[in-house]
Amino acid sequence: MNPLIQQIREFLSASEEETKDKAPEGVCPVCWGYQAYDNKIRKLYKDKQIDVNNHTSQYMLIQDFLIQNIEGIRLKNGDVTSCPTCNTTNREYVAKHKPQHSKTEKPIRRHKTLQPLSREHHHGLLLCWKIRMGFTRKVETNRIKQYADWFFDTHLLPHFEAEEEYVFPVLGNEHELVKKAISDHRRLKRLFENEGEVEKSLSLIEEELERHIRFEERMLFNEIQKFASEDQLTLIDQHHHEAPFEERTVDEFWR
Repeated sequence: MNPLIQQIREFLSASEEETKDKAPEGVCPVCWGYQAYDNKIRKLYKDKQIDVNNHTSQYMLIQDFLIQNIEGIRLKNGDVTSCPTCNTTNREYVAKHKPQHSKTEKPIRRHKTLQPLSREHHHGLLLCWKIRMGFTRKVETNRIKQYADWFFDTHLLPHFEAEEEYVFPVLGNEHELVKKAISDHRRLKRLFENEGEVEKSLSLIEEELERHIRFEERMLFNEIQKFASEDQLTLIDQHHHEAPFEERTVDEFWR
């Protein structure tokens, strides 16, 4: 059962004396934002930090600023940061409900052999941003399509091939995470190659490519790094050589 529903049920089943002038934990205005949005505001801010080496200092700074300056009940006479009914403060609620591993586990630093692939992921995220900017600026769809096709042939397709040939075999093609990644690759290839409903395809590419890259960085690459032998990492290093990113400057529609 959902923890919030359970808390409400327990609260309603208690006696009137026990609940007078109180509110269930997680339902008061101070707590509600964490429950209602499932802590997604922090995930959103973390997502905006495009850093392949998993540095989190900027994210923690933003999170602390949010708690200190933005969150809480806004009234004409000032901010209320402690709930008058459940007596929970913002910081107390965050400390109680944040994942336990966040205090003890450090983010995995990407192995140097996989860092070039992660940097390529960065450029993939930039492609998604460029497509979004194109739509925002109402750029002619064909201009965006030409750039996306060039990026796919020049950068993304070789990246997919390197992953499938040298990186995914670390876990094997029957591993659930690898099967998902390969399925994503096939789906994205079809979207790039689709010449009909171009605007819809570009919109789906922007959404699905970003989701795929996040999945690989946060889950698949971490799992590969845990189980890869030195020989396997050496093989990846020998066959995947990082080249400087070459931009297509013919039509920088996103600027």
